[in-house]
Amino acid sequence: MKRIEIYVSEALGENLEELFGENGVKHFSKITPVAGQGCSTPMLNNDVWPGKNTLYVIYTENDKGVRASVAAIRRQFPGEGLAAFSSEASAL
Repeated sequence: MKRIEIYVSEALGENLEELFGENGVKHFSKITPVAGQGCSTPMLNNDVWPGKNTLYVIYTENDKGVRASVAAIRRQFPGEGLAAFSSEASAL
C-alpha cells in the first residue's frame, strides 16, 4: 500500500478534488490550513507571508489516479507550489 501526501495552495484544493473525482480517487483526508515553506513562496498565513496550504493524505493500492491528478494540476497551474510524496505503508 502507498501513503501519498500532497501539499498544495488552498486556492487549488477544489481543482484537485475535482481531478480526484475524474481520476477515480475516492478516499482521502484533507487537513487545512497548513502553513510552511517549501521550494516556492512561503505560505505562513501571516501579514508578511499570507496564504495557506492544504494537505491531502491518501492511502491506496493503486496510485495512478492520484499521479494523474497531480500531473494535471502541475500542467494547469505551473507557477503554483505543489509538493507530492509517496511512501510505502501498511495497516496496523
